[in-house]
Amino acid sequence: MFIEPIKCKKCGLSGYAAEEPFQMSNSSDGSQLHCKCGNTIELKDQEAIDQQILSKNTFSRLTSVSNYSESGTLTLKPGESVNVQFSRHIDYICKVFLTPNAQVLTKEAFVSSKSMIVLTSIPPIHGNTPPIVDITWMVYGLINVDLLPAWHIHFYSAITQNENRLYKAAVIDYAVAFETFLESFLVEKFTSQFGNDLSKYILKRINKIEDRTKELLQYAIGYRLTERADVYQPWDDHVRRPRNRLAHGERLFIGKDEAEAAHSACYQAIRWIQSQNDIPRR
Repeated sequence: MFIEPIKCKKCGLSGYAAEEPFQMSNSSDGSQLHCKCGNTIELKDQEAIDQQILSKNTFSRLTSVSNYSESGTLTLKPGESVNVQFSRHIDYICKVFLTPNAQVLTKEAFVSSKSMIVLTSIPPIHGNTPPIVDITWMVYGLINVDLLPAWHIHFYSAITQNENRLYKAAVIDYAVAFETFLESFLVEKFTSQFGNDLSKYILKRINKIEDRTKELLQYAIGYRLTERADVYQPWDDHVRRPRNRLAHGERLFIGKDEAEAAHSACYQAIRWIQSQNDIPRR
């Protein structure tokens, strides 16, 4: 399975969720994409998740990968600061968004799992700044991390690094997320087939990620990652090779485009392996 962008059957335009030409809405009945031509496209549960995670729209992506978000509105004078208490403990905070309704500067500070301080200031060059402003805030994060798969936590960490423009760190974390996912996947498959001791022996003998995507996947599900060039090649080009070069101290330029390519390649590879799990072995 390769997750293609959604294509509108009415106008032919395509994109992932919340990217041009689509807007996305969620309701109790499911998720819908609304094309700018007026057509509405219904998405199934997993399809909606895939589309949102592969979207370059920050809010769409974070909504899908976060298992907790909280928001509120503050009313204060420009130049004031305020302490915001979260309604519950957040194990891991990815991103805070502050949106004022006037031309003021805002910044979060001292962000912890329980609270944050919101700072405001008047910009050096400004128009008529009102005496009172409203600031909408939103925080995305993870709760109950002990119950989450390890690969998801690493994947979330990579997204956090990407959002914070730490692109080299993001690529390394995407590589770790995939390696962690594949190891846990193989452990589960081999333990159920051969028992715990032999499973550990196999993974210890074949520990290079490149070999695991080929030989061990072949043993586990009957398919190699290399059988899908559109999945394997982006992972190899944008995740495995850059990670190895960075790990060996090379001076390698990694920008936003490279980090986004690693994000897509990592998730596509994970989802392809997951989709093969229920397919009978050849």
